[in-house]
Amino acid sequence: MIVGNYVIHQVKPKDLQVRPVIVWLPPSYNEALDRRYPVLYMHDGQQIFDPDTSTWGQDWEVDEWCDQLIRAGDLQEIIVVGIYSTTERYEEYGASARAGAYTRFVIDELKSMIDTTYRTLPDRAHTAVAGSSMGGGLSFYMAWTRPDIFFGAACLSSAFSYKQGEIIFDLVNHATAWPNLRFYLHCGDGDELEQLLMKDLERMEESLAAKGWLDQPAVCVERAPGEKHNEAAWARYTGTWLKFLFGSDRRNE
Repeated sequence: MIVGNYVIHQVKPKDLQVRPVIVWLPPSYNEALDRRYPVLYMHDGQQIFDPDTSTWGQDWEVDEWCDQLIRAGDLQEIIVVGIYSTTERYEEYGASARAGAYTRFVIDELKSMIDTTYRTLPDRAHTAVAGSSMGGGLSFYMAWTRPDIFFGAACLSSAFSYKQGEIIFDLVNHATAWPNLRFYLHCGDGDELEQLLMKDLERMEESLAAKGWLDQPAVCVERAPGEKHNEAAWARYTGTWLKFLFGSDRRNE
């Protein structure tokens, strides 16, 4: 069961497989008809709201956390767009031609559809992206390369190099200026995969630190001792990164 109101669209990208896109609407959306809302785009959309569609029967609980934090006054009312992954997930989220097509789909096709269909705040100051594992690396890549579209990203258990090569690290290492973004970077160490990805997180810390970009409020690095590579672990941190990106205290920034 999903908390709150939502709509599911069947979307056919120009160059990719058709897929569902689920749009979660904030509590006031159907009443405050003159109001517009920030938007969060999330990869692996089947994993974020509904345990019945999530692969292992556990979701990120994004709907519960959004509803709870919004009603408590701790989170801006946001629209969350969950983009389902497909059988081509590795290709779409990795360092391949499909990844370029997926990024173009999200920015050029899907965002346009969402901004036309829903009452959004479409500017970069109100648009962020989030994901885990390969979706975490992809979220970092999308925000870093398109700061004109996104103000930040939440990247959990990110595969910065797995099936990505050195592309993401090269972006940081070769950059000459900070792209004015917010990043929440997270990883556990409770299983073999998380331990592997922790090495990627540590490399990213080193790359950011070498540029003088690590110790600033716009970057939050969170280690999660004992946490494994699964939705149950990520759900425990959903409230934390939601507030980092869209906390009510950031409304007027």
